[in-house]
Amino acid sequence: MTLGFLGALCAALCLGVAALLQAFGARRIGTCARVDPRLLWRLVRSVPYVSGLALNGVAFALSLVALRSMPLFVVQAVIASNLAVIAVLSWCVLRHRLSGRDWLAVAAVLAGVALLSTSTDAARAESLAWIGRWALLGAVIALGVFALGQRRLQGAAPIGFLAGLTYGIVAVASRVVGDQLTSASALLLNPATYALALGGVLGTLLYATALQRGSVTAASAMTIVGQTLGPAAVGIFALGDHTRQGFTAAAAAGFVLAVLGALLLSRHAELTTERP
Repeated sequence: MTLGFLGALCAALCLGVAALLQAFGARRIGTCARVDPRLLWRLVRSVPYVSGLALNGVAFALSLVALRSMPLFVVQAVIASNLAVIAVLSWCVLRHRLSGRDWLAVAAVLAGVALLSTSTDAARAESLAWIGRWALLGAVIALGVFALGQRRLQGAAPIGFLAGLTYGIVAVASRVVGDQLTSASALLLNPATYALALGGVLGTLLYATALQRGSVTAASAMTIVGQTLGPAAVGIFALGDHTRQGFTAAAAAGFVLAVLGALLLSRHAELTTERP
């Protein structure tokens, strides 16, 4: 197992614990009428939520390590397996009963991660052109304007999907910034740096809002969809990500198993609303 793959697995572990803490912290704060940046100020006074954010920071650093040597579709699929971490923690720590379908979903996630680990080519691929880096920044700004300007954007699922798209942009920007990190001036002049910073704040706001708006299952599931499919496509078609020769089918099967298993397990994010 490579250092990058180990980093992605540890990031998934941190994100699984962080999701429980953030869901609990967000549900203890009064619901906002719309997507409101002031929600973040209220959340930073919640100890569980801040603890979750700290773990998110650790997970982000680990994902940067992973992205230096792993394709985007592999890293994002492994990170999506944090829902399996939540399910297993609910069973081990909180004595939450897992059904047969849940255990099958956990097995699917593990099988998917195993297939991805065997099919990964750690060779570096292409860098994103400057127009693509500006497009990342423009996409974050457009998502922010849309989310903040929509009074009818109420449900957990659509806001969770927007959060997932934003996190997906953050993942791509992290890959781009990591590839181009040669000096402080290169970092400051790279549009992807600002896409990364703005996307991190916006994604945190959107996901916290989604957690307040109803089903945490819907928020988690749609966030997974948004943050895995988009970066996977960008990595393959724009960054030249590829698998080991002859392992394309194994990689595709692993990606599908990991993501579908995570989606089936997304209901376990609900446990923090009932029994923290």
